[in-house]
Amino acid sequence: MLKNLYTKITGDPNEKVSHLMRQITAKIRARLPGATAIIFFGSRVAGGADVFSDYDVLALLPEGLEEDERERVKKEIQAAFPKIKLDLLFGSE
Repeated sequence: MLKNLYTKITGDPNEKVSHLMRQITAKIRARLPGATAIIFFGSRVAGGADVFSDYDVLALLPEGLEEDERERVKKEIQAAFPKIKLDLLFGSE
């Protein structure tokens, strides 16, 4: 089912979310305070990750971001977590 393939980070303490995902979420929210949702998906959430798996993250914004701003945000967020691979995507509502 689709609900098994992603986790929406809402801050609800009852959700089972890794500490690292909470850190990534906090960093994205600090950089993009207008984000309406930050969604983790892929093998890390589905339970099929291995040591080479990246963190797939979708940040939804009311109006999206221009390409140059997307690249700046990606580099900034990745630099904050140099020991992992992030695949940060952006969408608009």
